[in-house]
Amino acid sequence: MKKWLSSIFMAAMLMVPLASQAADANLKIAVVNVSELMQKSPQAQAANDALKQKFSARESDLMKKRQALQKLNEQMKNEGDVMSAKKKENLQNEINDKSRTFSRELSAFQEDFNSARNEALGKLQKQIYNAIVQISEQGHYDIVLANNVVYASKRVDITNEVLDYLNKNKNKDSK
Repeated sequence: MKKWLSSIFMAAMLMVPLASQAADANLKIAVVNVSELMQKSPQAQAANDALKQKFSARESDLMKKRQALQKLNEQMKNEGDVMSAKKKENLQNEINDKSRTFSRELSAFQEDFNSARNEALGKLQKQIYNAIVQISEQGHYDIVLANNVVYASKRVDITNEVLDYLNKNKNKDSK
């Protein structure tokens, strides 16, 4: 709690010179809610849809393999006591093999998905950053704040302007 209060105090102390400069120099300040843009932009939805399309077949295949493995485990649990030793050993070996294969495939899936998600997230962040810069330049803002803003009035919030810009430019690929 003390650390949080000291952080707020330090931020307030740093803002005092900005406030006096803003009054003297007529600085134009805005805020933007980047997390809202990351959720609501059409680019975010397109990235999410692309990830689903790319990985849904593999995910479905993994779910089927998990269910098959669960059935084998249930079979072992329910019928293991009445099975011959050889049949029980064969079933246990099959369970072990399928379990190892499933674990490898699941790990590879998660790694591939995380890599693709991080790539898409990086591209989305770049698109949002470029949109914020574009709106900031068009609006002649001197400072645009994002994240960790305790309060901002609607008058200085440009989130909707940036979202509108992203909607208008949803088919353009930002590089």
